[in-house]
Amino acid sequence: MQPSGLPVEGLTHVNFAFASIEPGTYKIIPMDTTLSESLFQATTDIKSFKSRNADLKVFVSIGGWSFSDNGTVTQPLFGQISADAGKRETFAKNLLSFVTQYAFDGVDIDW
Repeated sequence: MQPSGLPVEGLTHVNFAFASIEPGTYKIIPMDTTLSESLFQATTDIKSFKSRNADLKVFVSIGGWSFSDNGTVTQPLFGQISADAGKRETFAKNLLSFVTQYAFDGVDIDW
């Protein structure tokens, strides 16, 4: 189902699950590399959501079960970011840029 097909009139919140973090750069990227970043924009598109429900909040969920699985390249990222002030700053700036670019109302960190 495309985001525009969601019955947003009866919802208070929508979470886009999941986005990921790119190792090394700490940029927010699609979890599924076969998906286009345009899906982020489609999820927060004012015409398909907020015009039908002005109070709707659209969040992005970052992380998730497979993100934190042992042995994955992403498993140590939250720990690395939280343990280092420079990495926290880089991640925070990247996250703010991402949220602003795609007009998400908030973030769910799923560590």
